[in-house]
Amino acid sequence: MKIKKGIIHVGASIGQEAEIYGNLNVLWIEPIPSVFERLCKNIKSRPTQKALNYLISDVDNKEHSFYVSNQSVRSSFLKFTDHHYKDPRFSHTGTLKLKSTRMDSLIDKLKINLENYDVLLTDCQGADYFVLKSFGGYIKHFSYIKSEVMISEIYEGLKDENAINQYLRAQGFSLISDLRYEVDNTQRDNIYKNHNEH
Repeated sequence: MKIKKGIIHVGASIGQEAEIYGNLNVLWIEPIPSVFERLCKNIKSRPTQKALNYLISDVDNKEHSFYVSNQSVRSSFLKFTDHHYKDPRFSHTGTLKLKSTRMDSLIDKLKINLENYDVLLTDCQGADYFVLKSFGGYIKHFSYIKSEVMISEIYEGLKDENAINQYLRAQGFSLISDLRYEVDNTQRDNIYKNHNEH
């Protein structure tokens, strides 16, 4: 997977990959306000990288309980299962009330120029299916999608890897690789290639 123009990264956290992305066009999207503040500081010196503070899902203006962990990369609008509570390093530190926005609505509202981005990355802790759906027809713009997928139900109400594979296949994407995490049998990253392009 080669990024030619830029990347939209939904589930940004604090922008750990900012240095890797370098001078590419990057649009970071992060829902937790305190984490978003740290993200903005981390990319301050990178003029081609921008950040937005939104919770992305497939329904506009819906209020969600957003479950925050002491490890912010685990935080999600889907409830934690026992998988998390069995980890002694984990704690649920609070719950935010956040309203969701569809990505296609956000693109239209903010007039985001998709010509600046050819890759989409989602890292949304079990909510990736809902994020992908929220792009509507705009999903077909991307040459590649890298999405976190869940193999086990480590969040309540998630859509698993098979659901994401099926949805993206219907949009003209095929799975070209799967990159396993060190965590066995729970989640991994999948890369999909767009076959709509000529």
